[in-house]
Amino acid sequence: MSIVTVPSAALRADLGRVLASPAFQFLAATAIGTVILFARAPAAYVSPLLFAEDWHWTSMVASRGLVDTALHARGDYAILGNALLIGLGMALAEGVAGDVLALPRCLAIVSYVFFAVSFALPVLLLRRQLGGVFCWAAWLLACTMPLGIESWSGFEILGRAVNVGFVFLFIAFVLLWHRASAVRTFAAALPVDVALLVCTATNPMCIPMLAAAAWPAARRWLVDRVPAATLAREGAFVSLCLLAVACVAVNGLPTASRPNHEASPPASFAGAVEMGLARGLLYPIVWPVYHDLSTWSTLAVAAAAVAVAWRWGQPRHRPLVLGGIATVAMVSAVLVLKRGELAAFLGGYTFTSPDRYFYAQNLVAMLLVVAFASGVAERLRGSPRLAWLPAAALVCLAAAAVLHEPPWRIAVSQFFLADDGAVEASARRACLAGRFVDARGRPASDGPFVEISVPRLADAPLLLPREAVERALAFRAERRQFLAAAPATSRF
Repeated sequence: MSIVTVPSAALRADLGRVLASPAFQFLAATAIGTVILFARAPAAYVSPLLFAEDWHWTSMVASRGLVDTALHARGDYAILGNALLIGLGMALAEGVAGDVLALPRCLAIVSYVFFAVSFALPVLLLRRQLGGVFCWAAWLLACTMPLGIESWSGFEILGRAVNVGFVFLFIAFVLLWHRASAVRTFAAALPVDVALLVCTATNPMCIPMLAAAAWPAARRWLVDRVPAATLAREGAFVSLCLLAVACVAVNGLPTASRPNHEASPPASFAGAVEMGLARGLLYPIVWPVYHDLSTWSTLAVAAAAVAVAWRWGQPRHRPLVLGGIATVAMVSAVLVLKRGELAAFLGGYTFTSPDRYFYAQNLVAMLLVVAFASGVAERLRGSPRLAWLPAAALVCLAAAAVLHEPPWRIAVSQFFLADDGAVEASARRACLAGRFVDARGRPASDGPFVEISVPRLADAPLLLPREAVERALAFRAERRQFLAAAPATSRF
């Protein structure tokens, strides 16, 4: 006779509260999102290597430290977010894996988790503004956003640290929306403002966005006639002032403009329309028919979208819509004026790559689409048979994106570059040849760093801590000897 234990009502209530809590749902969204992103672009882990600036910035973090790298790796703006991820990858490789040469794979894990955390932020912070169903819809659309996975552009984003800076624009947008609508005390504002500081010290486009954080206080002062002395005593305003001071201190003034890039002419009118509207603003809803668009049809779709959003959206969302459009317009103007050559990559609605330059704008625009759908659902609340349609439409759009770039079909382009053991072999040759250097890259027999050169992968050597490299090589050699000596049946 079996005894079935039925959970008590109190236990079921406690479990229900845990499952419904924003923190739990955020963690669940992050975990599931990490799996989705890995499935979409597994090459960064399956065939690990340090790509582009990840290679150079890793050397800088190892030899010069995280702070110096964050502030001086580029001459025009800071890269704090990128440097933090590289530092986390190095800590994971040395502290957990015990193998510094596993850094590319550890950095891939950190990157997948970072993107998943970013996409799960609405689930944590925007429940009051959107509602739980639409927060999850925003998460799903972000995880499935078409990314040119079958092109080179898709290879460069997920699993890398080099291009995470673009996503900080989306993070800042979510944080500012949350701050304006739900933050009132110093304790609530401080962590949000610290995160905003990281955003500004990673993506300079986030700096002018801070004006949105000051707008609620400015409106209360100018419109509601709240005395300035009263505002100055409020915790959220004090935290905002600290953020402004820290932003100036951390970012300072740029010392150069677009280093290592030749100036490019502004895009043509048609190219500007494609870059700014079709690819920057409208892409989350027009990607299924992107290749059928033209300059005038794009303008028509943009006008219709604005009219529909203004007519059917909730009035309280209008400041959000204006802020989102302003954000996309700001970034688009910079791209059109400074990176006009990107129009050639788009090829007149022929391609969407390089997707990384438009990724953050697409995520912001996607959030505007979700906010509009949430507003329509509120208007239809009196008609139960219709109220579910907006959420269903968003789910269908995400499902179409999955079918467009199915995670079960790994694109060949994911393996344009592959690690065939060249990094480990080069590290072993460097140690045997005594290519040891100091922190400035100068040869020194007792230098604390190993200079690893892999011409096929990078044009500059990789500097890694000598002790960690020697320990990793010894560990890998012992593992190979163990596997070679073990019976074949015991290897499985």
